[in-house]
Amino acid sequence: MIKRFIHILLISYVIIIFIACSIKKKNIYQSIDTVDYYLENKKQAIEHYKALSKKFPQNAEHHRMLGICYREYGQLDSSIFEFNQSIQLAPNYGNAYAGRASLYLKLKLFTEAKKDCDLAIQFNSTALGQVYSILAAIALETNDYKSSLNYLKKANHYSDVVYCSQNNWIKAQNYMNLGDTSLAEKYLNRHLETAPNDSSALKLVQKLAKTKH
Repeated sequence: MIKRFIHILLISYVIIIFIACSIKKKNIYQSIDTVDYYLENKKQAIEHYKALSKKFPQNAEHHRMLGICYREYGQLDSSIFEFNQSIQLAPNYGNAYAGRASLYLKLKLFTEAKKDCDLAIQFNSTALGQVYSILAAIALETNDYKSSLNYLKKANHYSDVVYCSQNNWIKAQNYMNLGDTSLAEKYLNRHLETAPNDSSALKLVQKLAKTKH
């Protein structure tokens, strides 16, 4: 009877070990439950990732996504907190640095944004189109127009439609500042195809029109 009991215990132990080894460990760089509406419904997305961050507090990706949602919703203090949390959990996570660099750019903290871009590249971010776009924007803001255009060449290898539009806008400003109104107009028109109500771009249209008279 005792031998049978011990035998059952051993079998149970083996089964438990097998199950434990078979369970896929949670990847702190991957969201447990992603959503694709965070740009369309930022408030709903914030609640979604807040719940996930609370349920899985060690998941760096949830904090990064929450940081993005807060950034797009204009809650910048909360955004920086979540990006910092993500980086604290995963110091080698390139995408977290890319997200925080975009926030720093919005805050016009160009030195901090540049450092985060460098770290994003160092840690192999999968958002290199965004990273090089940020570097291009920083160079534009600091009047380094040629460097800005060089960064945009790199950005174009990676960027999706959203960043292509942003890159066209940065190109237009660079060429305008370099005195090449023909190329400025070319890229300005491309930008306006996807952002027809961009007030800053429309002002540049008026400025260009004056140069033709």
